[in-house]
Amino acid sequence: MEGNWNKYKKGRVQHRVPEARIKKNGSIFLNRVATEKWFPEAEKIILFYDVDGHRIGLQKAEGNEPYARRVRMVSQKARDGSIQTRLGARIAAKPFIEEFEIPLERVCKMYFEDESGLVVIDLKGGKPCHHNRRAASSKKSSIK
Repeated sequence: MEGNWNKYKKGRVQHRVPEARIKKNGSIFLNRVATEKWFPEAEKIILFYDVDGHRIGLQKAEGNEPYARRVRMVSQKARDGSIQTRLGARIAAKPFIEEFEIPLERVCKMYFEDESGLVVIDLKGGKPCHHNRRAASSKKSSIK
């Protein structure tokens, strides 16, 4: 390759690690990696909260678990409406989030914990969502 090329490294990067987003509408969104890895066919999930560790635990519900929350798969269609791409899964969890005062608009890493048998959302290492960082950085400077 001839010339002095610089690779543009800003913009959206595809998620390659399991992540959860705690949305301000009270839902928990699991990205495609997390959904396909742990909950590909889940219809309901049981929520747990670790008060000491500030972690959310998720477990696929079997049968008619009374406290299970419904999972909705989130997909995107092609412009012609033909091909559907799974983006992830959404869990309505507003009462759970309010009860445990879980911070909103966070992106958190996820992992499976052998000891408890739960898929864990680690709230301690969470970062603000992308659009919050963009709003803050847009005040820094403008093109002149």
